[in-house]
Amino acid sequence: MTSLQGTPQQVRERILGIPFVTGWGDDWMRVSSLKAYLDGGILTGTAYLREPYGSHTAVYGYQDPEYRGELNAPSENVIEMARTANEIGWQMTAHATGGGAIDLLLDAYEVADREKSIRDRRFTVTHGNFPNPAAIARAKKLGVVFDCQPAWHYLDGLALKEVFGPARMSYFLPLRSLFEAGVIVAGGSDHMLGLDARQAINPYDPFFGMWMAITRQGVDGIVLEPEQRISREEALRMWTLNAAYLSFDEKIKGSIEPGKLADLVVVSKDFLSSPVDEIKDNPLRHGQWRTRGLRGRSEGFHSAGTTR
Repeated sequence: MTSLQGTPQQVRERILGIPFVTGWGDDWMRVSSLKAYLDGGILTGTAYLREPYGSHTAVYGYQDPEYRGELNAPSENVIEMARTANEIGWQMTAHATGGGAIDLLLDAYEVADREKSIRDRRFTVTHGNFPNPAAIARAKKLGVVFDCQPAWHYLDGLALKEVFGPARMSYFLPLRSLFEAGVIVAGGSDHMLGLDARQAINPYDPFFGMWMAITRQGVDGIVLEPEQRISREEALRMWTLNAAYLSFDEKIKGSIEPGKLADLVVVSKDFLSSPVDEIKDNPLRHGQWRTRGLRGRSEGFHSAGTTR
């Protein structure tokens, strides 16, 4: 994590003073991306939007027809962070939940890319709740990847729908549009604030997250933008091979293949054919990790980690 406060030169000096870059370490502990916070949160009404929130903000406790959210840094500082990170070999990401923050981050990535291609650096948008079609096209062109958390919205989707209305909700966490554009999307949980996989503030059970990406069904039974649902195979990829790609690990893990680490789990139900509502309650039977030299054909395991 780095601060974006001060002048662009101060941002640069702060980054240059970090004694390592992405990739430093080993297979057990390794430095990943350099991160900053661009805006607030979509669930607290502080995400930075492209336009004002509007008049349906009572759930957030305020009424301000001109309010767009909180932006934590001027654009020139974000640009300097992207330029410096690209120059010295960091992978960069930023917390960007609102559409305005996503656009600003992509602006910075485009400036850095004009100096030296960022494609191999796998610059990332973390959260990315409102990428519109233009933002998705820009991300695809730059090779920018998304790190998303679908399980957030199981409890909060109904409130968001009332705040943003149908037009903006049409590109709320648009996983189908991202996949069809060829943008790589990984799934995750964000911070937990609790130790239970399902009852934490942000549930971190991966099967529950995958179920949300597949169904987009909230606690009230309402499906949020059903046209943005993705397939079981695509959801599985978000938490496996795509997640490995974000951390530059796709050659050693993320799929069960000869020569890769045998990081795998055995689950109690077939992920691809069981009733969809059973996906979120798919307990693990067995797990193993960091086993080298998976040999031969792995016919005993399906790619979802289920036994045949």
